[in-house]
Amino acid sequence: MDNLEIQKFIDGVNEAIHDFQDNEITNIEGAIAGFELDNPDTPFQGGYLAGLVGIHEEGLMNTIGTLTSGELRKVLEGVE
Repeated sequence: MDNLEIQKFIDGVNEAIHDFQDNEITNIEGAIAGFELDNPDTPFQGGYLAGLVGIHEEGLMNTIGTLTSGELRKVLEGVE
C-alpha cells in the first residue's frame, strides 16, 4: 500500500469508530455482513470494515488504541 492508500484505510477505520460511537451503527454484525455481500472496493471501505471487525472482536477501546498507537500504520506499511 502506498501512503495515500494507507491514510484512506486509516480514515475508514476512524469513520467506523465514529459511526459506532455516534450510534449510527446499531447492528454491527449486520454491518459486517453487508460487506460480505458487497466486498470493499476502496482502501477507505476496507478500513471501515476492519474497524467494524475490530470493534466486534476486540472491543471499541482496543480498536481505538490500535489506531492511536500507530500500530495499525506500521502493519499496513509492511503490507505489499
